[in-house]
Amino acid sequence: MKKIVILPVIMLIIACGIEKNKPPEPLPPSEEYVKKGWEEYKKGNFDYAYALFDTAIVLDAYNEEAYYGKGWASTQLSKVEDAISAYSFSIILWSIKENFGKPDVPFFNEIIAESETNYWGIDTLISDTLAKWHIKPKKINLPNSPLLSYSSVKIKKGTKYVEPSYYDISDEYIYFLDSKFPRDTDTLEDTIFVNYYYLEKPQIQIPAKVYLAYSGLLASNFMKEDYLSAIVAGNVVRHLCDTTLKFEYYPYINYIKTKAFLAYSAYKKNFMGFCVKILMELDPNWVPPSDPFDPDAKVYILNKIKEYM
Repeated sequence: MKKIVILPVIMLIIACGIEKNKPPEPLPPSEEYVKKGWEEYKKGNFDYAYALFDTAIVLDAYNEEAYYGKGWASTQLSKVEDAISAYSFSIILWSIKENFGKPDVPFFNEIIAESETNYWGIDTLISDTLAKWHIKPKKINLPNSPLLSYSSVKIKKGTKYVEPSYYDISDEYIYFLDSKFPRDTDTLEDTIFVNYYYLEKPQIQIPAKVYLAYSGLLASNFMKEDYLSAIVAGNVVRHLCDTTLKFEYYPYINYIKTKAFLAYSAYKKNFMGFCVKILMELDPNWVPPSDPFDPDAKVYILNKIKEYM
């Protein structure tokens, strides 16, 4: 009887040992987590979608769609820094994968001497010490290389460096309103140091998701109140896309909404001339204020922006 009892016990122990040593089931590929991530995103489960996209990135750090999805999930969760990082990585990885070099957005440091009057000038001399004036960065060549935005401008006056008061921007110029403009009466020649972003337009077709990633960057930087960075991203979409651009999920951002956020970013920076220009592109029949910088005109302009938000 003892032999009959012991044998099944031994077999059970052996069987358990085999089960413990069985290799674990392989994890689904990164693409499966991306697919599930979008399914949860569509349901509005942004936390779960974020986790799924993040897992996809852990499994494949070169999965551009995973970064793209993480960017949008991060935006919905107000994880602004995560969103900016994710969108940026998706743009870089798509450019590598598709070999299109991405819409190139160079950051350029430039020196403009006072004698180089092709690159700066006075628009309106209000008094001996106050003027509306501008600089034109040297790399700007419309229509193929428009200005996107500046980062900083410094002027060396003698031995001191001063920063001018920014007034507005356009596709070609950076405008100022102050007393820091170069003058013939100065003993020493002034030197202007300008850091700026400009666009080198691509020569081949680029996936729409790349432009939507720039739309996401615009929205995220707007939330961060980094309006200059928002203007850079929005201008890329403005110069390279058309009304067919559309994000298929919530928040259903499209070309028109992107330009509205671009106009709103300009409004926040008090670049009212540029803001009105964008609104006129959206609605050529709109009647703009005679002076967009008039404080009384700001409510009128803001209401126009909100029509598209």
